[in-house]
Amino acid sequence: MSAGSNGSTGKKHGVAITGIGAITPIGHGAEGLWEGIRKGCSGVRILTRFDASTLPSQVAAEVDFDPLTVLDARESRRLDRYSMFAVAAAKMALEDSGLTAAEAQAANAGVNIGTALGGTAFGEEQHKIYIERGPRAVSPLLALSV
Repeated sequence: MSAGSNGSTGKKHGVAITGIGAITPIGHGAEGLWEGIRKGCSGVRILTRFDASTLPSQVAAEVDFDPLTVLDARESRRLDRYSMFAVAAAKMALEDSGLTAAEAQAANAGVNIGTALGGTAFGEEQHKIYIERGPRAVSPLLALSV
């Protein structure tokens, strides 16, 4: 339990972490991540998601992730990869907490998400479409996706 401060009133509010969701190169979900840590796994390997042959380094910690294991097909088509990670991790955290979505909502539950930079792959793809086919061909979901 940790205490936070409400800037407007100065009152302290308790925070409890009730569930964990993780999408990482060494495992997914609380159990998968912990298993990867216990085994001393490294997620670093040769890049496979794009051609890195012209870059000074061809290694990174890529995430193996099938969005259809957590999202339906429609959701997975509409979300950028980093957004899929966030939605999947939130669903995992909710499941890990033992709460239903209705119970979490009634308790004013919140989600804390950490990411360094998201949506760039979709943004780059849409930029290419813009250059090749013009602004009318760009996805109307671009602004929401990056």
